[in-house]
Amino acid sequence: MAGFFNDLNEKSKSTALILLFGIFIYFISIFWAPALLDDADSVHAQAAQEMVANNNFITLYANGIRYLEKAPFMYWLIAISYKLFGLYDPVGRIPIALASIALMLVTASFGRWAFGERAGLYSGIITGTCVGIYLFTRILIPDVILALWLTLALYSFLRALDKIEKRENPQNWLIGLYSSAALAVLTKGLIGMVFPGAIIALFLLLTKRLYLIPKFWLIRGTLLFLIIAAPWHILAGLTNFNPEIGKGFFWFYFVNEHFLRYLGKRYPIDYDKVPIVVFYLLHFLWLFPWSVFAPLYKFSSNFLRQHSESRSREINLLLIIWPLIIILFFSFSTRQEYYTLPALPAFALLIGKALSNSELSNKDSSLNLWLNRLRFSLFIFGILVSIVAAIILYLIQGITPNSDIATMLGRNPEYYALSLGHIFDLRTESFTLLESPLIGAALSFLIGGGACYFLGRKGKDLAANLALALAMSSFFICAQMAMWVFEPYLSSKEIAKVIKQTYKSGDLIIINGEYESGSSINFYTKEPVIMLNNRTANLEFGSKFPDAPKRFIDDREFLKYWDSGQKIYVVTLHEATPALNKLLGERKIYEIMNLGGKYLYSNQAVK
Repeated sequence: MAGFFNDLNEKSKSTALILLFGIFIYFISIFWAPALLDDADSVHAQAAQEMVANNNFITLYANGIRYLEKAPFMYWLIAISYKLFGLYDPVGRIPIALASIALMLVTASFGRWAFGERAGLYSGIITGTCVGIYLFTRILIPDVILALWLTLALYSFLRALDKIEKRENPQNWLIGLYSSAALAVLTKGLIGMVFPGAIIALFLLLTKRLYLIPKFWLIRGTLLFLIIAAPWHILAGLTNFNPEIGKGFFWFYFVNEHFLRYLGKRYPIDYDKVPIVVFYLLHFLWLFPWSVFAPLYKFSSNFLRQHSESRSREINLLLIIWPLIIILFFSFSTRQEYYTLPALPAFALLIGKALSNSELSNKDSSLNLWLNRLRFSLFIFGILVSIVAAIILYLIQGITPNSDIATMLGRNPEYYALSLGHIFDLRTESFTLLESPLIGAALSFLIGGGACYFLGRKGKDLAANLALALAMSSFFICAQMAMWVFEPYLSSKEIAKVIKQTYKSGDLIIINGEYESGSSINFYTKEPVIMLNNRTANLEFGSKFPDAPKRFIDDREFLKYWDSGQKIYVVTLHEATPALNKLLGERKIYEIMNLGGKYLYSNQAVK
């Protein structure tokens, strides 16, 4: 095996390393993932499941109701996976895993062409081993697929520009540019064309190349774009109009979900804003640990001006424009942390180039000295994390863990606008269930940071960076272990399994809350669920269509069902239980189970 690897050329070795990291982190891990989480994760899986069941690839449905706010491409991929391999949890995650690996490879190819073989290798590995890409591919959201199409579109643009200026045929790259933009629109909506269009336009303006715009197939490219992107939008609009309110897909998708959402006036309002300073600073976390090397950019730029050609400097300019436009765009809108995930490949390319340049510089140069200092800071970080872990382990000595993590957490809803807001719910006793992930994470940072620093000091730069990437791979395993601990709190799969064991035709499953608070029940039971007093959020608009099934009830209807003799399952969050008990009054209520801060009740005794 070693002999075979030695015989490979540098490009093949880089590709093999990136594939090894990508497959290990993003593909194999999907078969060791916890259950689908309530909210977006299981809602999107359910939409793809119903796409298969209905054999309808035009209109998305969730819980039998039109789900019109999302572009279809991710759901098509998941539905195809279900058709090929069956309706299993890991199967639905395959498209996201493949998109993550593809993003690593495309970013590496971009970096290889722009800055050299070593920079390409680092760019690809940084993309796959930074916190943000890993974190936001644990749930079924399309942002990593959007990042893939945007990266491919901008790479295709630069290659086409290069061909045009060399008076060569840019056809293949222009096809790639317009096709990628169209697929981006089918993945995430209009930003799929706004982002590449704005980035390219500003780049051409600043480099005084606007006169080249006619060379970019404006007519033919637009036709290709429309051939790919337009048919689904037209069909979805024609087949989803509600005559009772005079609105349909076109209004809800384009006006409500794009323009009104951007202005913070989307109906219904169900999105919080991440504070703007936090929104900016979190990019350091999303790129961690590689963001530690960001100071190299200044010295790398000086090195670039002295040693590199104008093409590299102009590519550098595009890589600055790229994240700048995305981050500024969302600065004035409703914003969640993961919205700027498509900007991360640009940062990965800049850091990959800076790391590569530092290796090319003189060992006594300021660039190389800064590289060693920054590696040392990662070693210090590993030591500090280990000290904190040791303190926590000491404090939890003698505390008897409870098997249900929900009983050992606090409640801090003021932080839940953040994707990681539930971290603030952790209390000291919570770590009695997280000992192994905590020890593993501390060792990953300590050993990885130490190996990176000491290998770097010996001049083994590639080995140092690969050691850091391996440390992050180890950390991701620990994060996955922690997610298993949180599964009962974040998913309702176990409750769904209990319902499924005793469910009979004609029984009703009712969620005392929004659909998203227990959406995994819908997925795992494959039965419809009814919401009590919560006709809100993403299914409200679709529920108003004349052919929509009855999925929302009020108190009066609920009590009528409860007293009818029909078996009722009610799932309620802990904090909503007192109001439910008050509503039922003296009526007999049977508690079936209590897990993850959620209760399962019935109006009949269930064995």
